[in-house]
Amino acid sequence: MIAEGFFPTLIFAEDVKLDNQQLANDIVAWSKQDKGVKKTNMNGWHSQTNMHEMPQFKLLVDELFKMQHQMYKEEWLDRQPKIFYCLVLQVLLCV
Repeated sequence: MIAEGFFPTLIFAEDVKLDNQQLANDIVAWSKQDKGVKKTNMNGWHSQTNMHEMPQFKLLVDELFKMQHQMYKEEWLDRQPKIFYCLVLQVLLCV
C-alpha cells in the first residue's frame, strides 16, 4: 500500500485485482434500474447508498474493507507513538 502526504492529508492507493469492465457494466445496469438520488444540478446519476449490500459489488466491498483494516493497522496501530507525538507537538505550537 502506498501512503502519500498532501497538505497534510494522507492519500492511500492500492492495486486490486478486480474486473473493471464487469464493475462498469454492473454500475451501468444499476443506473438503468434505479433512478438514484439527486446530488448535483447537472443531472448526473448518483447511486443510492446501498452498494455494499448488493451481491454484484461484494468483491469491491471486500477489497475496501481489507484496505481499511490495513490503513488502520499501518497508520494508527503501528505508528501511534509517532502520530501521538505529532498531535502533542501541534497542540503545543498552537498554545
